[in-house]
Amino acid sequence: MTGSRRTAMGSMCRTDIPPGREGFTLVEVLVSLVILSTGIVLVLGAFETSAAALARARDTIRSADLAAGKLAELRTAVRNGADLGPVQNGQFPEPFDRYRWEYRVDPESTGAFPASGITLSIYAPSDKKVPIYEVVTFLKEGS
Repeated sequence: MTGSRRTAMGSMCRTDIPPGREGFTLVEVLVSLVILSTGIVLVLGAFETSAAALARARDTIRSADLAAGKLAELRTAVRNGADLGPVQNGQFPEPFDRYRWEYRVDPESTGAFPASGITLSIYAPSDKKVPIYEVVTFLKEGS
């Protein structure tokens, strides 16, 4: 065999490699570590971004469901002749007690259709000042 020789243990060893070039240099190893580290940081950043988007989507979906339930309560209260008042707020019961709601009533009359304009806002646990979900609707009194 040309270009190889047997070592004392009997394994083959290449002899056509110039001296000093038997392995990777320190610079090559460092460059590969920088490239690998950059890739790992980018992948972890993508995971963090997707986890935050997932949490926001979960809050939005829950808020939409909670708003639908609250609007049903308000509709029932108006049908039963309850006075809703100009502004009310509160928290939802367990297990959604971290979400809170607020509604504002704006009495309106649109011709032959007397109705109250209601703005219902749902606030998620992550943001107490800006509503994550808001519904504007009209509730006809006595219907």
